Amino acid sequence: MKKSIREKLDPALLSSLSFNFRSPTEAVCELIDNAVDDIVAGEPMTVTITCRRGSLSVTGKGGNGMDLEKLEDFLHWGKQTREKGRLGRYGQGGKSAMGYLGCGWVIRANPRDGDTQFVIRDENWRDRSEGLKEYAAEEERSPVPGVGVVQIEVKQLERKPNVKKLREELSWRYAPLIRTGKIKLVLNDKQVEPEDISTVRSKPFKLRIKDVPSPYPGDKHQPDHQLLEGWVGIKKTGADVKGGIRVSASGRVIVRDEFFGHKTPAFKASLNNLVGEVEMGFIPLKLNKDDFDRDSPGWRKCASVMRRVMKPYVDELLARKDEELPSDEEIERAMLARDYVFKALERLEEAYRLKGNSGTAEGQRRPTKDEEKEAVESQEEGEPRGPYEPATPPPPSAVGKRKRKAKWGDFDVRPMEESIRSIVVKEKGRRTLVINNRFPAYRASRGEIMYMVETAAVELARPEPDEPQDASTYHETMNIILAEVSLEIMKQKRGSGR
Repeated sequence: MKKSIREKLDPALLSSLSFNFRSPTEAVCELIDNAVDDIVAGEPMTVTITCRRGSLSVTGKGGNGMDLEKLEDFLHWGKQTREKGRLGRYGQGGKSAMGYLGCGWVIRANPRDGDTQFVIRDENWRDRSEGLKEYAAEEERSPVPGVGVVQIEVKQLERKPNVKKLREELSWRYAPLIRTGKIKLVLNDKQVEPEDISTVRSKPFKLRIKDVPSPYPGDKHQPDHQLLEGWVGIKKTGADVKGGIRVSASGRVIVRDEFFGHKTPAFKASLNNLVGEVEMGFIPLKLNKDDFDRDSPGWRKCASVMRRVMKPYVDELLARKDEELPSDEEIERAMLARDYVFKALERLEEAYRLKGNSGTAEGQRRPTKDEEKEAVESQEEGEPRGPYEPATPPPPSAVGKRKRKAKWGDFDVRPMEESIRSIVVKEKGRRTLVINNRFPAYRASRGEIMYMVETAAVELARPEPDEPQDASTYHETMNIILAEVSLEIMKQKRGSGR
């Protein structure tokens, strides 16, 4: 006899979704997206963001607004939309963002052409001890009868966004919508201006892409084609904007610096002059809208088309002569820094192995916590060590980092976009640490060896995407690498009599 087993849902999961954000800015954008989805075609929408001590509010004015039925839909976790052009697709973003930013909230809403304002509130949104919640909606006379308004005010604010950084992000994140007049963004009583992408020349394109599935879950209607529309160009010399294609969904930029498989400014600085915009709202989005589903058939088709559209501009920029190529002396210092780093890492490996804490080779186990503690205590008790033996055995987090040295073929110095310190790229089957000679700190230090060593330590200590690590462990790992490389440099100088 077969027994049926049913899946269940614990309401506590809803609280967990509130921690699915990387920053307060990302959560605020999620609330703005709710307002964007409320736009009435042909009518301007004003979205006002007010960030004060202890509270943050996002108010959309001029849209459809909400009546009781729509408020109930908003509180329906996981209710998915099939309306074309909507950013909200998974029924969780705005609600999760409220819980991420603070403990309580108040929603005030009145529908377009209505004169009643509905108010619901919650003082402890993340508390799910009683399961799903129910609210008694208060009814008031609307302060703006006949105008669709939705205001979400987060109270007991726990994560306050940096207003300057928020303004900078809004200026590029919603630039397509602001430029076309579909929305006006106001942050703390000051209007947000769109990012200015000035070009010496640009070319628009509008292409039909066939056989691209609908991005909306459960949508039975499959369109014959989708329209890929945008422009590509070369920015003006000195224009202070990031290179790459801005890829949008419904006018909201999802990816700011896409090159669709072409070489990036990490390869050659001149490629930072390539700019453009493309609308791809028909491609599935990731849960928090931090990227598109790059494994979807639609993305793969569009990426192939975009590579062809961009190719003439990429070829032109690759042919340009870089004005800030590194000198031979800079390249030599990079190679010397590489040798110091690799030798220091070998010493760390050897010290760890001798302490019985290896765990770096394939098939060997990682040290237990007791073994780590014993290794540290033996040093604290004053066991003698060689003149260049590391004072502190590397922690387990450092063990994984050592593996990466074998994958780094070279250090290189190249001009890149000024905001990039360094990057690890794979070229000809080998990983190379590329140090940017246009980064302000590089210029200030004139590319000295210790700067290059520190840059390598920053990259070596960085966790892999699937490797959890907190800030203190990252800092400790970087300090251990820097200390050991410094000892190696001192050893070399003493050996050469300098």
